[in-house]
Amino acid sequence: MCKKHDTLPRTIGENHITTLQQELLKTGQHIPNFALYDADDLVQKASTLTANSTLVLSEIPASGDWESLKFSAAQMLPVAKHKMPSITFWAKAATTTNLTIQLRVSSKIGNHTPDVIVETHEVEVGTNEAAYTVAFNHEFAEEQYAFVCFMRNEAVELAVSDKRITGILSVFNAINPAVSNYGKQEPPANLGVEAFEFWCPQRRPAGKNFAMQMHPALNAYSPALLKNGLQRPVKSTNAWVADYNTHVGEIKIGWDKQQTINRVELFFDADYDHPLESVLLVNPETKMAFCADEVAIYDSNNKMVGSISGNYLTHRTITFSESVLTTELTIKISNSNTNAPVSLFEVRCY
Repeated sequence: MCKKHDTLPRTIGENHITTLQQELLKTGQHIPNFALYDADDLVQKASTLTANSTLVLSEIPASGDWESLKFSAAQMLPVAKHKMPSITFWAKAATTTNLTIQLRVSSKIGNHTPDVIVETHEVEVGTNEAAYTVAFNHEFAEEQYAFVCFMRNEAVELAVSDKRITGILSVFNAINPAVSNYGKQEPPANLGVEAFEFWCPQRRPAGKNFAMQMHPALNAYSPALLKNGLQRPVKSTNAWVADYNTHVGEIKIGWDKQQTINRVELFFDADYDHPLESVLLVNPETKMAFCADEVAIYDSNNKMVGSISGNYLTHRTITFSESVLTTELTIKISNSNTNAPVSLFEVRCY
């Protein structure tokens, strides 16, 4: 039976956590319904946690490329406890046709299968490139991922984006016989196995996000998320992301009194949705698109006390050669992939 520890990680509902589970969470492992709270982490005691910029997701900009709807496809968007924003997208068709758009969610919040249809809309798409706006009416009771689903219509093409953004993803109800994916799992009755559709990301360089505008914009990337104890998207992004025009992101952590800091732990976005396969398959990347690769840490006297170069890993620990006595740390982060805005899931200090 699990023991309750007052200073151990945050829990959801009546769940409690063991010391072993806490250690797993510290290394970046994920346990559903648990979030890390480490009483020794100095970031939890910081008086300020700010960033030089934060992405407000009002637009996924179009690149000029187009995606055919030979399969149904969806854009995952992190929504909060309010009305679903309206979306504007760009489309063209081989011949004038009706396109069905569904707003879907998962029947289990925290899952990522769009198995519940909450709204359906139809728009007439013409042969010229044009913008189309869909106004949704659904109100969300809590934060979760919403899926704007464009249902299969091979006559239609949608504009896509080159931007790869932490915490959002396009998914496709495609067929891939090589992995026994025929679009839907339909087990025999009474087998005790769930039936569900497969909505999967495509392997890069495919799988681009759909270009669209959101009205109002989505606020899903606050620097406060850097200390919420989650190191990957679950019900929301759980990440800080800089805006598109910020090439060097800066996180400032401040304390009311001087702290003694020996190490900093950082969790980057190495994209759990797209693991590198075996050497038998050629990958277009040597590091994940979202993963920040340059880091420098400065104390309150603007002295650099630690750095990382050429990063491609999810979890990095910077141990200082001497204890740093400071009231503030500034962490400067950049990503050589200019199509992926700078992002970070978590920072902890000890």
